[in-house]
Amino acid sequence: MQRRTSSKSSLFLLEMIFVILFFSLAAAVCVSLFAQAHAVSVKSSDLNAAVLRAQSAAECVKAEGAGFAELLDHAQSDGEDTLLYYDGEWRSTSQEGAVYCLRVTPVQTGDLFTAQIAVSRVGEEEPIYSLEAAKYL
Repeated sequence: MQRRTSSKSSLFLLEMIFVILFFSLAAAVCVSLFAQAHAVSVKSSDLNAAVLRAQSAAECVKAEGAGFAELLDHAQSDGEDTLLYYDGEWRSTSQEGAVYCLRVTPVQTGDLFTAQIAVSRVGEEEPIYSLEAAKYL
């Protein structure tokens, strides 16, 4: 009587387990890379929109000097600072539905009017983008 100690099907099954394990690991790495790429894409689009809004505010400062707030739509005053709020799609909104905030801090020293412009997420200290605009009066 002959006995088989090993079968070909068990070798095939072991090979299939290794193949599935390899593809599972490769899929996990790809999903992780796609998630990181999405985060970088969102961050870069936020930076691009913040640069556009800050440059627009800087042009208003350069055009009007101390009266720049009249050129900015939906501008709100917070003591010395002028604030503009934007929703997640970068449309002007009120403070309640805001995701982003543009803060203009004006300083007048003699004939020089300067404004520090910073765009950040609401509730975060670190700005997405900031710049300084100046105008000689």
